[in-house]
Amino acid sequence: MADLARRDLGRLALGGGLALMGGTLAGGRSARAAETRMAVQWFGASDRARRTFAVIELFEKRHPGLKINGQYGNSTDYFQKINTQIAGRNGPDVFQLEPNSLSDYARRGALLPLEPMLGKTIDVSGIDPSMLDLCRVDGKVYGMGLGLNSFAMLYDSEVFARTGLTPPDEKTSWDDYVRLSVELTKAAKQENWWGSADISRNQQALTVWLRQHGIDLFTAEGKLGLTPELAAEWFAFWDRQRKAGGCITPDIASQDVNSIQSMPLVTKNAGMALMFSNQLVATQEVVPFRLGMTTFPHGGPGAKPGHFYRPALIWCLYGRGRNTQLAAEFVNFFLNDPEAVKILGVERGVPMAKASRELVLPTLNEMERRTVEYVNLLADKVGPYPPAMPVNAQQFGQFLRNAADEFAFGRMDAKQAAAKLVSDTNAIL
Repeated sequence: MADLARRDLGRLALGGGLALMGGTLAGGRSARAAETRMAVQWFGASDRARRTFAVIELFEKRHPGLKINGQYGNSTDYFQKINTQIAGRNGPDVFQLEPNSLSDYARRGALLPLEPMLGKTIDVSGIDPSMLDLCRVDGKVYGMGLGLNSFAMLYDSEVFARTGLTPPDEKTSWDDYVRLSVELTKAAKQENWWGSADISRNQQALTVWLRQHGIDLFTAEGKLGLTPELAAEWFAFWDRQRKAGGCITPDIASQDVNSIQSMPLVTKNAGMALMFSNQLVATQEVVPFRLGMTTFPHGGPGAKPGHFYRPALIWCLYGRGRNTQLAAEFVNFFLNDPEAVKILGVERGVPMAKASRELVLPTLNEMERRTVEYVNLLADKVGPYPPAMPVNAQQFGQFLRNAADEFAFGRMDAKQAAAKLVSDTNAIL
């Protein structure tokens, strides 16, 4: 299957899938009867799919008779599919989550605790125990982080060179960012192009901004830390940016469906965007200009750190999976097999295991090395990992997008949009 997948990744979009073809054994008996099957699902761009299918093929070769049904899609379609499968008690053996969704799925009983497998089927000897804690919910480890990353600002370095403006750096404040965005829009003189994307809909940026105010988006008690007053301030900040001509218009912002391909930086509508550090590699592959990368804007003198280290993505095992042992072996293979590690590189973040990190570094190109350097740069700029998100909190991202759009399109004022965001979120907690 992996060979077919690499020839036509598009056919493997999560909504479709690919039929597994069986041969014929002596006597006419179908090979399907002798096969062990396992389902693996993830979300991400085509480069991630290419690397993942290559590792799947390698794992299949090490396990004769195993056929893996690998499927991928964009994050919105992916989670809809996963939720439907789990509701029908038919989840994939191994599936990918990200930090904001881990606790929700764990507390709903959809994930298998990995404690009995750690140090046995899954080798964690090279991983710092604190890294395991990044995937711990209510005292149990429910997933294995596939790489370490944090938040990052990506920008078109070529437009800065052409306009003569100084690119953002780790000293750039939020007020600096606004001024720079407006200046960049004016200096670039490009049609349907602005200095910045509209980040009012971005949950990660809001999380960093709140932490710089000393507040977590969700508290350790599972409550919403965001207040209506702070939400209104956040929306008003981006409204000033829009009115000053520093960021994209609402109609363009609404076309961003949370994929790399739809981001305004990629669609050539904006010069700066706030993303994840591991997205540098995939984003550079689809834009014709050289990307720069730095930290999110800081909160000003005396502000708390907004950044924190996080598992970029997480492999989890389905709580009702039929191939638990084999699924755990697959996760271990992803983390520790030298050939697999080299194939994966840093597309899912900087490897957690020290040996894997040292193994992959010599194989990285210049752009990939920059993601490693960036993670190292943050060592003295990160705060503690935030509390686990409560059940259903995964819906907050959509609530934020809805409220931000209502305000941006003028259907609500900032206070109304903020009140709706907070009330909608509290209603599901």
